[in-house]
Amino acid sequence: MTLELLPLLAVQRELLNTAPGPARFKEYLAAMLDEDGEMVLPLAAFNPMSKPHVTVLLDTLLAMGAEEGAQAALGEATRRLGASSPALRVGLVVVDDARRLDEPFSLRCRSSFRRCGLFETWRCCGVYLEW
Repeated sequence: MTLELLPLLAVQRELLNTAPGPARFKEYLAAMLDEDGEMVLPLAAFNPMSKPHVTVLLDTLLAMGAEEGAQAALGEATRRLGASSPALRVGLVVVDDARRLDEPFSLRCRSSFRRCGLFETWRCCGVYLEW
């Protein structure tokens, strides 16, 4: 199985450069969807209206080379699993779930993906970073 990194941290960080509001949300949709409304980047779990602590986290992840580390891990996994088709693209998405503790993120993500018909196209998994 071939695993390829889809760099997403810089995309998320760039979205947070715009002041919160309708303009930022439009940029988020434009980054995530093509003109036909099809998802081109798996950013559905990202909160485009995130508070400043997410900006700090993204800056930290970018500075520490989180995607480079992920690329190395994916290369090792591909080596161990053996290359095959189709390739799976993997990306890191910051999930700002601090204010939504009513149910696990994975349940909301799964039900959201099923509702919008994306569950068969994109696979979702949440990794929680506690800090």
